[in-house]
Amino acid sequence: MRERASILAASGVLGLLVLSTVGVAPAQAVETTVFSEDFESCTTDQTIPFDPIDGIDNEPYGMADGNIDRTSTAKALATPISVQLYIGTLSCAGWTPRSQAWLTVHDSGAGSGPAFPSGTKAVWLNEGGPSGGITRTVTGLSVGETYRVSVKAWTDNADGATALGVDVTGGSTISMNLVMAAGSGIQPVQTEFCSDSTSITLDAFENGATPASPVIDDFTVTDLGLSCSTFFLLSASAASINGTVGSAIEPLSFTPSGLRGTVTYTSDNLPDGLSLDPSTGIISGTPTAAQGSLSYTVTATGSDSGVATTTVTITISEGAGGGGSGGGGTGGGAENSGTDSGLPDTGTSLKIVGITLGSALVLYLAGLFIFRGRRSLGFLAVNSKVSARMGELDAMLTRMEDNARRRRNRRR
Repeated sequence: MRERASILAASGVLGLLVLSTVGVAPAQAVETTVFSEDFESCTTDQTIPFDPIDGIDNEPYGMADGNIDRTSTAKALATPISVQLYIGTLSCAGWTPRSQAWLTVHDSGAGSGPAFPSGTKAVWLNEGGPSGGITRTVTGLSVGETYRVSVKAWTDNADGATALGVDVTGGSTISMNLVMAAGSGIQPVQTEFCSDSTSITLDAFENGATPASPVIDDFTVTDLGLSCSTFFLLSASAASINGTVGSAIEPLSFTPSGLRGTVTYTSDNLPDGLSLDPSTGIISGTPTAAQGSLSYTVTATGSDSGVATTTVTITISEGAGGGGSGGGGTGGGAENSGTDSGLPDTGTSLKIVGITLGSALVLYLAGLFIFRGRRSLGFLAVNSKVSARMGELDAMLTRMEDNARRRRNRRR
């Protein structure tokens, strides 16, 4: 009854555990926007847009004939993005423009092409020397959380490739570089990173090597709702390495997740003979010394963003013939046997047979002695069949003794 009550109690606990989890889905990460910029607050000290047709100095960035001054960007599109460009001092709330960073407004006229990613304003980062750039600080981040920084860009009116550079700086700096083909349309560039600071600095700049330039819009910082240890992961092809001194191990590889850019690998000092390839992330080699089970940390780092770690257990045992004394014992056994196979020779076999027969005779005589002694004492504590057999042997021995006595008497 006590055992049954224990089983019922255990079942009740299990039931409570099951009921407490049924219908509860795993927590899903919820993304929230920390910062967003559509550049709608930006203004310029110029009131007349740039005239890309004649650019005559006595018509300051505008045409005297009254035509709308338009500039076609993303010219490889079937319908380019038509904008009005204001080449003057740029002012955007919270941002610090530098050099040739100019205000661009979407042209609302007929055939103006695709809309801007966000709103009607954007920033043109011109390639002239020095190149245009724009920077600001974003606060409200949490250390140890994962964030995404993204921005959209397209090419200006020049027929050439260009590039947009973006630096995200907290405790360290993560760099992005969006290379755009000549005349390409709107495209995003983004990176995820583990925040090591409560604030970051965003810096966008023209980073090409041609007369073409990027136009940017829709700058966003998003909290991914994931801790760094959850987002940046590093998995191994096996949880452990079990090696033997003098034998090459089965190579162990690692697969990163969430890292951006070129990934490099580092680790604790591995056992003698083993190494980690910093480019491929493969542990290989031939161990040279035995050791017990020890844990080693492997770290993967993305050149653009992300750091992930994992641990692997490595055990190295002695190889064949290791330990010295073990090998000597085996050698001695082979030498004593006299054969390569390790089987005993004929002489040894005869010795074993002789010892076995001698032992059997001794046991027989001892048993008979005990039997006769117990009989003389008046008790017998053996099986009936054994008793009968021992009785026959006793009678035989008695006859042999009588015959021997008669022969002695005749000689007399």
